[in-house]
Amino acid sequence: MIRKLITPFRVGLFVLAAVVAFVAFYSFVHKGGLSRKDSVEFYALFHDASGLEKKTPIEIAGIAVGEVTAISLYEGQYARLVVRIRNTVHVHADASLTKRSASLLGEYVLDLFPGTETAPLLPEDGRIANVYDEQGIQQIFKALGRTTEDIQAVTQQLRTLLAGQTGSIQSIVGNVADLTRSLNDVVASNGAELRATLANFERLSAQLASLSSTERGNIGEIVDNIRVASGEARDALRTIDQILGANQGQLAENFKGLRETLRHLDDSVQNVQDITRKVSAGQGTLGRLVNDDALADRLDKAVTGASDFVNRLTGIQTEVSLQDDYLFGEQASKGYLNLKLRPKPDKYYLLQLVDDSRGNPSFTYQTNSTPTPLQPGTQEITTTTRSFKFSAEFAKTYGPATFRLGMVESTAGGGVDVDFFDHQLSFTADLFDFDDYIQPLPRLRTYLTWRFLDHFEVRGGADDVLNCQDQGFAWNCAVRNTVAPLSRGYTLGGRELFLGAGFYFTDEDLKSVFVAAPPIKP
Repeated sequence: MIRKLITPFRVGLFVLAAVVAFVAFYSFVHKGGLSRKDSVEFYALFHDASGLEKKTPIEIAGIAVGEVTAISLYEGQYARLVVRIRNTVHVHADASLTKRSASLLGEYVLDLFPGTETAPLLPEDGRIANVYDEQGIQQIFKALGRTTEDIQAVTQQLRTLLAGQTGSIQSIVGNVADLTRSLNDVVASNGAELRATLANFERLSAQLASLSSTERGNIGEIVDNIRVASGEARDALRTIDQILGANQGQLAENFKGLRETLRHLDDSVQNVQDITRKVSAGQGTLGRLVNDDALADRLDKAVTGASDFVNRLTGIQTEVSLQDDYLFGEQASKGYLNLKLRPKPDKYYLLQLVDDSRGNPSFTYQTNSTPTPLQPGTQEITTTTRSFKFSAEFAKTYGPATFRLGMVESTAGGGVDVDFFDHQLSFTADLFDFDDYIQPLPRLRTYLTWRFLDHFEVRGGADDVLNCQDQGFAWNCAVRNTVAPLSRGYTLGGRELFLGAGFYFTDEDLKSVFVAAPPIKP
């Protein structure tokens, strides 16, 4: 009797130690969960809240300053998000929230702009009016449409500039040519006048030479001054000729470069006109897309379908849980590894791997050639091997009850879960194994589960409630494999009590664990 009590006591101590270890681990890696004492709550209305869920982080410059605490439908067309922001962040009336994709898998975060300091502070439970939640291919098409309109406007301006009479490039080139001709005419006319002026000075000097000798001295000075002036005039003309001759090649090169640029510009305008004409005529992929309404509708449907698929894929919430039960009738443990894929709040898919202590029994028959009373002619031999079993179930929620149907521990079956006190307490009943070789009735398992600290649970109940071969009522009447010793072996069925514990994490919690884990060095 004492030996039977020691084993459950050891298992209880082990479960208690495991719960304490997991609570410590959870306290180390847990992030988020702002209290009302350290934060202020606001709300915002979104047109599209896909990819957002409870505990979605709110960041400023990549630093988490809050989280989403609740999401609900508002007025039948908006998503009402309740957000909790640290009270050290001052949120003003012109604050804004922007939904941003954090990875290729569709994870979203909210970027908070707290507003300008001159704006008044937003009161607690106030509304953040500025939200930006438009994402996806629609923005790309809008930007493409605006770009196409800009290209058309530039093309129209180039056509007007090239073909118009006023302000066109041809007019500008004509004005430059007229200016060059005017400059040449001015130089030529000034050269003739300067040469005529020199000739007049020579005639004047001859006349002065015939004057009387009494005035010759003064006149000589005047002639010398005139000669100096004429020399300076010649130097000025020579300088002008040198300047024009030195820059003549550069001016010609500049006009040549201008003509080359105009030629390239004309070719570019011609290419733009050809492309516009082909698009208008429906030629090429872009032309068919612009002119074929049916093709545009199909493309729009394909883009919409792809966007809906990506939204559904990124909206799936994943929950991983690990559970272990101690069965008092078998004096053994039973382990579960569960994976829940929840595309919507009211339904999920359950994949489960079970390490069942009952194992998988197989039956063989041995025939004796010389039967005796102790050894009959045909003898049944039961052999049990322990191996993994699996479950694959589809679950749908109606009010507080969730109904499941599929494979339960490698047999057809189903179950129901009824939740109480906001999912903290639940009652579960599973019915499966309808064609058991040994037990006459299906296997019914019922138990209660209590969840606490958001990630831990304890449960207890009875397994195989309908089958009991003992006379009268007994909670533990499991039948062991008679081939094995009484202290060991495998249970072939029968009612028994069990007590277990477990823990579970969502995908957001798993990301927190990965962030807290130390990096693996190569």
